[in-house]
Amino acid sequence: MSPARRTCDAARSRCKAFSLLELVALLAVLAILIAVTANALFARVRQARRQEEVAELERIAGLWTPSLLRSRSLPAADQWMEWLATNASVPIQRVAINSSGFRRQAIFDPAARLGLPEGPPPFTQTAAGSALPVRLRLILASGLTDDLPDLGSLPFESLWTHAVDRWPAGWPSAWAGEPADLMLERVDLGQRFRRVILQNVDPLSEAGYAMESQPATIPPGGVVDAWFIEGSLLELHVHVSAGAPPTLQAAERILDDTSFFFERGRWTRPPSDGPSAPEGLGLLADRFLAAGTPTATERSAADQRAVVDEWVAYLNAYVQWSHRGFPVAAPADPIPDPSHRAVNEARTRLLDTVRHLHIP
Repeated sequence: MSPARRTCDAARSRCKAFSLLELVALLAVLAILIAVTANALFARVRQARRQEEVAELERIAGLWTPSLLRSRSLPAADQWMEWLATNASVPIQRVAINSSGFRRQAIFDPAARLGLPEGPPPFTQTAAGSALPVRLRLILASGLTDDLPDLGSLPFESLWTHAVDRWPAGWPSAWAGEPADLMLERVDLGQRFRRVILQNVDPLSEAGYAMESQPATIPPGGVVDAWFIEGSLLELHVHVSAGAPPTLQAAERILDDTSFFFERGRWTRPPSDGPSAPEGLGLLADRFLAAGTPTATERSAADQRAVVDEWVAYLNAYVQWSHRGFPVAAPADPIPDPSHRAVNEARTRLLDTVRHLHIP
């Protein structure tokens, strides 16, 4: 073989060897890029799953309040899935299992107290209502990388104040995943209760009422001072004659704290009299109270005190109506706006009392 041919073959050999090294280097670079890209992609997928589960927990938490208002009840901690699915009309599977196939949990604050007698949930509202709800808080929990441990065995406050970048106190070290894979949603239901005071100041008659169609009576001199779920329907009953069944006097949805007196066989809102002023309306009211009543052999029990009470009640009802912007319910609404209805009722009671004061 000639020297020129040998030189050419050696050059080709060197070219081929160089190309193979380049190919190996290229594959190595590609492998690194794929690994980096895959890790970034997996991180983005995991973050997207976390955000999706956070949004789903928020939706589930949002179902608790309307379910409470609709059912007038709260479940035991181990019955929350069935209770929520029934009252929110959602599939239980959507409530119970997250997108990773792990079961969600809900726990109540172990110090939660409501009902009569006081205790933790479950709770079903009756006409007796509840004592002041205390620490009526719950936590919804979900994990994306492992089954959750029993959250009831962990300190509730550490879960309530949990931050996404660390583990709650007492969290098992063997749990797979990162702190961000544990998602907690907090719900406080204590603000959905309203205080109702029903006082019977009539010395002879029982006072009748019903809460959500559950009837009850208050003995003479008795009082009901309890908390009821917001939106509950309160009905006030009177006896129009001895031995007759009770008659509905008024009904309203409990949207705010409220109170009523039962006196002279009827329900009224309590007057809020202030001290008489040395002149003006205060002095005029004092003179009216001291003026005496018409004399007759038989006359009604209406007197000046009753007129002043109903007059003050009318003024208070009118002020409350004005604060709400003077709303008027639609004619088809069977339950008018509470403030509008209250001012109409106060006006009727005032006119009725004045008429009985004038006509024995």
